[in-house]
Amino acid sequence: MASLSAFESVTDLGIYCWNPAGIPTRRSFQDVTVEDVLKGVRDPDGALPDKIVSIDRVKLPVSFVDLIPQHVENVFPYDAGYIVPLFKAVQRGLKLEDIDFLLGGSSLNILAQKEPIENDTKYITQKCPGTDVILMCKHKAYTQNYAEPGFQFERLLTGRKMNDSHDLKKFEKLHVMTVGTYKVLFSADVDAVDDAGEAVEMKTGNPRFFGMKVMFQMMSSQSKTLIQGQKDTRCRPPSITSIRKRSLQDMMSEHGVEALARAQNNILEGLTELKNSPMLARYGVAEVDFSRGQIMLQPSDTAGVLPTEAVCKQLLQPAASASA
Repeated sequence: MASLSAFESVTDLGIYCWNPAGIPTRRSFQDVTVEDVLKGVRDPDGALPDKIVSIDRVKLPVSFVDLIPQHVENVFPYDAGYIVPLFKAVQRGLKLEDIDFLLGGSSLNILAQKEPIENDTKYITQKCPGTDVILMCKHKAYTQNYAEPGFQFERLLTGRKMNDSHDLKKFEKLHVMTVGTYKVLFSADVDAVDDAGEAVEMKTGNPRFFGMKVMFQMMSSQSKTLIQGQKDTRCRPPSITSIRKRSLQDMMSEHGVEALARAQNNILEGLTELKNSPMLARYGVAEVDFSRGQIMLQPSDTAGVLPTEAVCKQLLQPAASASA
C-alpha cells in the first residue's frame, strides 16, 4: 500500500463461519467453555457469506421496510469474542509465537485518530494467556436491531428480501500483516463476498462521516470493494436512491499523503506503547483511552474478552486445534 507503506500483507487465512445456534448465553467471556467454541465453529471450512448481486440488477429507488425490531443482545454467543479467531488461526496453521497483536475491525482507526473514547464505549487490551499475543478491541454492551436499514441493505444486495429475518451466522476474515516491525493478525466481519470469494464491505451511512474508519475497516477485512448506498431520509420510509462501488484505493485517495502518514505513525506508536506496557504485563488486561494525543492504559473493571487461562490454553494447543 503505497500511501501506508508500513502495512504489508503476509498470510491470508481465509474466512471462517461462527454459528451461535444452540449455544448457551454467557454474560462473561470467563464463563465460555471449550465446548461452546467447538460448537460455534462446527460449520465446515469453506463456508462463505452470501454473494453480492450485480448492482445493475437492483431497481432504484427502493424503499426500506418498516419492520418489527429484530433485537439481539451483544453477548456471547452472538458476540463470539476473540478466542475464536485465535483458535481458527491456529487450526489453519498459524504459529502464535510469531504474532504480536490481534486487532479487530475498528482498532486501527482508534489508534490512528488518538481521540478520547466515547463515554459509553470501551476499548480493551488484553494479553492472551499462554501466548505473547496482545489483542485490542471494542467492548460495548448494546442490543443490535437487525431490522435497521443498514442490515436491510445487506439483505437486498445479497439477493434476499429486505424483510427477511437476519441470519445470525457471522463470517470473519483472518489474515496476517506486518505493521512496521510487528506481525498483526486481523479478524474482521465480512458482509458479503464477490464472484471471486473476496470480502466486500457495504455501507449506507453518510460518507461525510466516514473519516478513515471505513478505509481501516476495509483493510482489516481485506475488502477491496465498498458498495455504498445513497440513502434519502427526506421521504418516509427512507429509500436508497443510488448505489456505487468504491475501491480501497478510492477510499485512501480521499486523505492526503500527510494525513495518512500521520495516521500510520500514530498506529505504530500505539502498538509500541501496548507492547511495552508495564500495566498490561502486570495485570494482563487494561482499558485503552487517549488524552491530548497520548495513549493511556488504566485498570479495567472487566475480566477481559477471553475465557479462562485453562480454556485458552486447551483451545490454542496446535494438536487440539488441528483435531477439532
